[in-house]
Amino acid sequence: MFNGFLILVEGQFSVGDTVTIAGVNGVVEALTLRKTTVRDGNGILYIIPNSQITTVANLSAGYSVATIQVSVDFSANPDEVQALLTRIAMDVRNSEEFKNVFVADPQVLGIDVVKGSQMIFLVNFKTRATQQYGPMREFQRRVRLALEEHHMLPGDPNRVFTPSSAAASSGGRNQEMEPESAAQDPTTLKPQEANPFSGE
Repeated sequence: MFNGFLILVEGQFSVGDTVTIAGVNGVVEALTLRKTTVRDGNGILYIIPNSQITTVANLSAGYSVATIQVSVDFSANPDEVQALLTRIAMDVRNSEEFKNVFVADPQVLGIDVVKGSQMIFLVNFKTRATQQYGPMREFQRRVRLALEEHHMLPGDPNRVFTPSSAAASSGGRNQEMEPESAAQDPTTLKPQEANPFSGE
């Protein structure tokens, strides 16, 4: 009861807040001096004695920050990808549907890591508390369409990027590639049909 009294007096959370307490994540439906009632995303109702609450994560306080990972193939120009992601993020930020959701402009942080044949870019959205999911989904939808429009491949950790394999096999005799082969669209390349284990 004393713990519940402190929760109420200090305003740690209230009914309607999205919280994580005692290992449970959900929305607070009721709060008394003895217990807190939380319903999770699956509709399960949890009754938590306030004496078991030691740490409170209130997801409804202030604002939310969402980090989105965008994976693009190594064949893409990173500067062009950076500019493309920035444009898409700002279009989402200024759209009629989400312009009142953001509390700051999105940030495209650049390449976070290179894995195999993929470059992973980080994009940060700062929105009103618990309202980041809609802009995130719309951003990822637009990224999917933009990659196809600009003939960029999505990242694939299992894809092998070998830009100089043809020159290496010819001993460097044909260093100048023909215009049509040099400008070949990577999205039209056929997958390798050889067995990766036997090489046949």
